[in-house]
Amino acid sequence: MMQRRVKLAGRLNDCPRCRQQPQHYECHGRDRDESMDFTIAALRHILACDPCGLTTPRVDSFQGAIAAWDRLSDGEVAAVVATSPTNVRQIARRHV
Repeated sequence: MMQRRVKLAGRLNDCPRCRQQPQHYECHGRDRDESMDFTIAALRHILACDPCGLTTPRVDSFQGAIAAWDRLSDGEVAAVVATSPTNVRQIARRHV
């Protein structure tokens, strides 16, 4: 799966943990833990707070990601906590 950060045009609710603005990421493809089910959308969206690592689940639309972030901001912080997309490192390739 590839993730690409998309610049937000407006302002969203601040993170309930660290009071920073979330970043919008487009997720292309599937995670390796997901099945090859064709009902899963190929392009999904998440909102993530880079300093503290709070993220929404991957959803099919940007509006759905905003709704999920609003639920987190309203006090449902325990719903989804994941690592920040910026913590993903490339695997070192070694030639034998």
